[in-house]
Amino acid sequence: MRILPAVNCPSFHCVEERVALAAAFSAPWVHLDVADGKFSIVPTWNNPEEFEFLRSRFPDTKFQVHLMVQDPEAVLREWLDAGADEVVVHWEALRHQRLATRMPDAHIRIGICAATAIEDVIPFLGPAIPVLLLTVPPGLSGHTLDLSVVEKARALRERFPEISIEIDGGVTAHTIPIIRECADAATAGVAIFNSPDPARAYRDLCAA
Repeated sequence: MRILPAVNCPSFHCVEERVALAAAFSAPWVHLDVADGKFSIVPTWNNPEEFEFLRSRFPDTKFQVHLMVQDPEAVLREWLDAGADEVVVHWEALRHQRLATRMPDAHIRIGICAATAIEDVIPFLGPAIPVLLLTVPPGLSGHTLDLSVVEKARALRERFPEISIEIDGGVTAHTIPIIRECADAATAGVAIFNSPDPARAYRDLCAA
């Protein structure tokens, strides 16, 4: 399973420090939370120009940018042009939700909030469209795993056996075994960066 250290920060200084830490313990991917305080409960760092500098500083790191913003279609191209390897856009925030069916692109992943009924989204998905299931309110971190999201992942896996599913939120060494049953990637922030030994916490998640 692919484990992505999640960087959820209010400032670029914090983002830079955490990305450097993830690079130091050789995490191939880093997940950057980008929240506007409108679609999300709270804002986070949100600057594609600073990200372009970060991208140049860490050329060997792959970046997944999670756009928890009110109008992702308006800013998507900025983040891709700045060097994002993958961008998560939320189905709930798309102006034209049918757009999801036209996004079978290696650079785009469809985000789905915990409160969204999976039955509403399935008609817009397909086996070639990767998804991220968010288990916490957009913009927040440090919550426990919402088991209803695990059931959504199982429903998606049953409908589309080859679909790529990522779980974001509530990921710990204790919850990874159940997540592995229905997803192929997981995003963890608090479990890694709030640990006294982030490198070990990351390795433990990868091995769990």
